[in-house]
Amino acid sequence: MSADLLSLQAGNFLTAYANLCILHSQSSNSTFMVPMIVNGAFTAELALKAILAKCEINYGREHNLVYLFLLLPIEYSWDIVNRSMAATPAFRDLKRWLDELFLISNAFEEWRYSYEATHSLVLDTGFLQAFVQATYHTLYAHFGELKAADYEEVEPGKTNDQLQQKYLDWRDEQKQVAYEKLTKIFQKRGMPTGTLKESDI
Repeated sequence: MSADLLSLQAGNFLTAYANLCILHSQSSNSTFMVPMIVNGAFTAELALKAILAKCEINYGREHNLVYLFLLLPIEYSWDIVNRSMAATPAFRDLKRWLDELFLISNAFEEWRYSYEATHSLVLDTGFLQAFVQATYHTLYAHFGELKAADYEEVEPGKTNDQLQQKYLDWRDEQKQVAYEKLTKIFQKRGMPTGTLKESDI
């Protein structure tokens, strides 16, 4: 994925996360807790990946925040540490800061499937919020903010017919991907795939 698209999505998910934080703070129960944590962890992941991509550092297909954080050039990692510590004075001790980072390191996957958890899920939402803001602000401070209008996915000058055809091509491509993934699920579970025909989708 391009560094610019990663930056754009990091900003979009940050907006969603901020709104979930507001809803959670106004709620009398935990309705928004899991979506808030999942969106926050994913925002941090996207921001870290955007920094890595802009630095031309390969990170593979990984969600773990500690792993991504350790790949950063030292000036970016210390920037994140300092920004998050400034936002949360309770975590100014580096050992405690690292402990909290480990607790949120798999939050995107663990909390997304919290209903399947085999162990208790615990993290400090205040630290998560500080880390999310620190990663995005570090990205913004070093590389500037990217808005949707700045990112052109389709080549300029295309006619409506050409854009419509591109959309139809993308639909066909997405259907093919969905078909292949479903076929793999069927095969993995030993289910017959004879009734699943690509021509039917």
